[in-house]
Amino acid sequence: MALKSRLEDELKKALKARETSRLNAIREIIGALNYAELNKSGDQAGPLSKQEETQVLSKLKKRHQESIEAFEKGNRPELAAKEKAELLVIEEFLPAGMSAEEITQMVREAIAGLGVKGMKEMGRVMAALKDKYVGRADGKVVSEEVKRQLSELAGS
Repeated sequence: MALKSRLEDELKKALKARETSRLNAIREIIGALNYAELNKSGDQAGPLSKQEETQVLSKLKKRHQESIEAFEKGNRPELAAKEKAELLVIEEFLPAGMSAEEITQMVREAIAGLGVKGMKEMGRVMAALKDKYVGRADGKVVSEEVKRQLSELAGS
């Protein structure tokens, strides 16, 4: 089922059940997807691809995580709880995340495939991995794993 039709079905269910936080999160997702679709330019105009939808959802997830962190630092637990509830809804529509083992394996294969020898070529590795992990793993986690493996290569 396409993401938009699934979202519309979930929106109707949330309306009937009067689940306000779920309703707000679904409306936010639909709005973000529509905005991204409208802002596609030139040759790329048209419906979003699965990867583009995942990128939009990942940005929303990251925004909510940052809000939760800020509200917790600001001693606003009620707002943090609201953001957490919306974050759970957003995560329902994201593809399953990658495990640490999958990330390690993906990075190992990319380094071997590119024949990279040291930290100077980290950018090449990250560029090669970008399409593989977008929406499934946090870029920061992937970057740390690339650094770890490249430093092991340089040390050996």
